[in-house]
Amino acid sequence: MSQVDLSKYVPDFQINIDGVKQNELRDYISHISVNEKIDGDSNQFTIVIADKFDEVSQKFLWLEKFFSKDSPLFFAKEEAGSGERKKNVIEILMGYQGNLKKIITGKLGSISTSGFSNDITNLTLIGYDLAHNFLSKNTLSGNENEIVHIVKADTYSTIAQKVADKVKISSKIDKTKAYRPITIRNNVNLIEFFKEAALIVGFEFFIGRDTLFFINPRNRVDNPMTLKWHYDLQEFIPTINISNLVSQVEVRGNLPYSNKLVVKRATAGQEDLVEPKSSNRLTGSQIAQKLNDKKTEITNKNFYTDEEAADIAKAQLNITSDNLITAAGLIIGNPDLMPGQFINVDGIGKQLSGIYYVTEVTNTIDENGFSTRFNARKNNIIL
Repeated sequence: MSQVDLSKYVPDFQINIDGVKQNELRDYISHISVNEKIDGDSNQFTIVIADKFDEVSQKFLWLEKFFSKDSPLFFAKEEAGSGERKKNVIEILMGYQGNLKKIITGKLGSISTSGFSNDITNLTLIGYDLAHNFLSKNTLSGNENEIVHIVKADTYSTIAQKVADKVKISSKIDKTKAYRPITIRNNVNLIEFFKEAALIVGFEFFIGRDTLFFINPRNRVDNPMTLKWHYDLQEFIPTINISNLVSQVEVRGNLPYSNKLVVKRATAGQEDLVEPKSSNRLTGSQIAQKLNDKKTEITNKNFYTDEEAADIAKAQLNITSDNLITAAGLIIGNPDLMPGQFINVDGIGKQLSGIYYVTEVTNTIDENGFSTRFNARKNNIIL
């Protein structure tokens, strides 16, 4: 009889604190999940622990340990003879027995208890992505003493790379153009800076899997993960959104130090697609053109050249059409699925099948096994 490959059938997870595997804690965990998303907010993990309460001693097993002086979670203490202090960093790996993938590196944010009832007392630990916490607490400026020094020649992409290098995490960064020196507003943290930059150039900024992403979400991708209805795909709930679509974006304003009025437009069908263009494949702006021909005008953007104004118009048209179709899905647990990926959804009809961009993923292991829920979007539909 051939041996069963447990790496594909037995859900498993691992928790490390400051690099030390927490085997004892693992045995008391009834639920563990990690939520990752692209909206710039922090990724989050949730751990539910079945605690024990001794009525004679009036002590909890795990609550007592967490708040003791030897706790690896709360109290940073110096390692004997090393001169270094523990950082209370939590790593969560998920997957299948013998094949685990690190999903998040973070720190504990809160701990709560289910209180006293006839049920087992549960402790719920919630924590947040370590890199995101760092970025939300630090700012940018042209000052050499700042956390990252910005120079005149920097673009949004070179700044993103400098930040990734400073935080010492991996990066996936698409190149942005150098239109002009970038202005840094006072008291804006790194998260806010990159979220604003992403809106200007039509990019996505987010942190995930110990990686900083500043990417064009409409770049063509090779070999997307295929999810087929009734096979990998257990649930798929799409929504077609038409209320906020526009057929044209117009950007207008004066160039600096000039009275020249610049007007640039991005018109219906100019969105970037990751799928082949065809006469029966309509983008969000093309649908808007047929429904109500709604147009929008932007006058509050600063730009230095005609090219920058044209790129801003196209970026805003892309962003508006990105959510033409949004969907929520469920698959058997797959730690390889993460935000920022493209997936090929198959078997749900010609209108809705095709390439989707993943915006949020939640991996969960509990009494029901290992499941992966995701949200995705698509900027075109076949009619």
